[in-house]
Amino acid sequence: GSYDVKLTVSRDDITDSATQIINVGGVPNTDFVASALEVSVDEAVKFTDKTTNAPTSWRWNFGDAAESTYQNPSHTYRVKGIYTVSLTARNENGRDTEVKTNYINVGLGPKAEFRPIISPYHTYNVPKVVHFADMSENRPTSWAWDFGDGETSTVQNPRHVYINEGTYTVKLTVRNSFGEDTKIKTGLVTVGGGADVDFTADRTTVGVGRNVRFTDLSTMSPTSWVWDFGDGRTGMGSAPDHAYLNVGVYDVTLTASNLYQTNSRTKNMYITVLNIPKADFDADKTRGGSTMDVHFTDKSTGAPTTWKWDFGDGGSSTEQNPTHTYTTIGTYTVTLTASNANGSDTVSKVNYIVTTLAPVADFKADRQVGKAPFIVHFTDLSKGNPTSWVWDFGDGTSSYEQNPRHIYMREGSYDVRLTVTNQYGSDT
Repeated sequence: GSYDVKLTVSRDDITDSATQIINVGGVPNTDFVASALEVSVDEAVKFTDKTTNAPTSWRWNFGDAAESTYQNPSHTYRVKGIYTVSLTARNENGRDTEVKTNYINVGLGPKAEFRPIISPYHTYNVPKVVHFADMSENRPTSWAWDFGDGETSTVQNPRHVYINEGTYTVKLTVRNSFGEDTKIKTGLVTVGGGADVDFTADRTTVGVGRNVRFTDLSTMSPTSWVWDFGDGRTGMGSAPDHAYLNVGVYDVTLTASNLYQTNSRTKNMYITVLNIPKADFDADKTRGGSTMDVHFTDKSTGAPTTWKWDFGDGGSSTEQNPTHTYTTIGTYTVTLTASNANGSDTVSKVNYIVTTLAPVADFKADRQVGKAPFIVHFTDLSKGNPTSWVWDFGDGTSSYEQNPRHIYMREGSYDVRLTVTNQYGSDT
């Protein structure tokens, strides 16, 4: 504690005394108050020291770079803002500091913000208790809550009981000497009816290797999504695509989160993956004259057992690898439908076959590898009765013969081009 010690001495008729304060084990216990916590710019604030244990010196920091060593100073703030004030008090036994964060509001109206304190849930039973936490800035001094169900509160951090199922919009209005602000959060609280997470898929029966598009339907306004597709793989985002690589039946789980909560929903046995064919094919040629035999090869996966071809000219086939003769000039779209007991798939290749009176260029070389000088004989194999030929041997030389002979004088690799022409057109 602190003790006043007084010494008095006397001699004859003369008396004198001296007094000192003795602090025993008393490091200051710093505290202070302000005359006002909300002030306008250029309005003085009086700070009063409340420190115990007899401090002998004081150092104030007012949060705006100004300081003071008075015990009970006054300070005037020149700029709007929220200021943290600290006081360090000392005596011969030590020192102590008190910091009051965001203590003085100079001219700033409040900015409303809040959040509900809600645990993750799968079902909200009624009645439902929700705690609300005020997170407003700029030192509001009053709070007006509207919980969306007709009930209100003026408590800073209220507890509210929802007694009816529904989805509720919550509003908070905060005020101080300099103004007010309102924050509205639409559909913030859902009570009853189960978790507000849902999703759908564009198909629930799918072939191996085919994409399924999943779409979030949650009503909780999620900002992040984690999908478990049931096959050991996961996905992110509100609308992911996923391909299952093995036959089976799969559960799918979506975990959706927003700033306030994380909820999940699982749909059991939701996706069935079968060995459904995926149709594909190619042809040994796609361009030719007005009469052209084309051999088609089935490239379908997924073990098809039946095939249905449409050659685009009225012709069709049920063979796996048919040959078809085109007899009329034209451009043809070819379609294959491959099927098995689990389903079918169709692929169409648009304008895949072209037959024309114009020539179709083709040629061969009698040899393709050798040492320079290297002599090559080229043979025209073009169809459609070309009447002129232009050869580009790739080394800067050319020829107009039908079946030319050419000598390559330097080593290298060369691209050779033949352009053939008749009265109906040309081809390269």
